[in-house]
Amino acid sequence: MGSYYHPFYYLGIISPTSLRSRGYVLSTLTVTISAINLAINSKIVENEDLVKVLFDRMNEGQQLRFKQSIVAQTVYYVSQRLPPVERDEGERGFIELANRWLAQPTAENADKALMAAVFDRVDGGVRYFDYSDYFLLPAEVVGAENGYEATKDALKAAGEFVAEAKQWQRVVADRILADTEYI
Repeated sequence: MGSYYHPFYYLGIISPTSLRSRGYVLSTLTVTISAINLAINSKIVENEDLVKVLFDRMNEGQQLRFKQSIVAQTVYYVSQRLPPVERDEGERGFIELANRWLAQPTAENADKALMAAVFDRVDGGVRYFDYSDYFLLPAEVVGAENGYEATKDALKAAGEFVAEAKQWQRVVADRILADTEYI
């Protein structure tokens, strides 16, 4: 039997040399998960659509878990930038709405969160420059159409940690799709 190259090789994503140098050997009988992960982490990782591909393969329950993870990610990043409690001018309210949806992920709670963010832009703290629209992100992520759409605003919340946030989203999507623990 001759050597068999993984489909990622034919797509130009990985080479047999790079795999062998990392200790991976591909044959007709062994195509390892590690080789797939290596390919994802080497070249596909630059492709924004990887999360979309994984998301599209999820069932409804997995998609909800993914969206909950993205909301939690957004809450984490926004919470890091909150002013002290005594200087709060309404920023924490949007995190509270997101946490309410995390506890009970209903369409009603999602609508309440999104409407609060919309109305705040029209006639609230953001409009009157009491605080930045950055603090609306948790509510806006909750109100996103689906988990994949939520990733875009979640990355805004990550600020200078956007590369780490993207990688975390990929790992979470992969783990949820595989029905394994990820946090």
